[in-house]
Amino acid sequence: IGSPGTVFLFGKVPIHRNPKTNILDPSKGTISSCAVVNNMQRCVFVVPKVEFAPQSLDDNNELKALEEKANAKDASKADKVALLKWLQVKTKPVKDELKKIMSERGVDQYTMK
Repeated sequence: IGSPGTVFLFGKVPIHRNPKTNILDPSKGTISSCAVVNNMQRCVFVVPKVEFAPQSLDDNNELKALEEKANAKDASKADKVALLKWLQVKTKPVKDELKKIMSERGVDQYTMK
């Protein structure tokens, strides 16, 4: 079945309650069931190869300096933006590869963070 965004959950559901506790009791019988979840978003987490890791692309410890500034107690928004911009530029090859793979598999709606 090809249903993008739809997840089918199969299992057994108890059909009788224990008269003393009023809790469903699977030992007294079950029925097969299927729950359908529509419009399910999927998350894909990617760990790049070492050659694309930001640390390996950092020739002069620029990343370390940017991280320290962005993580400081008195960090400005500009410090945090500078770190994110640096990471965006350095990880562009990974993102380009992911875009190609997603396109080849017919995925046309996604976001990258």
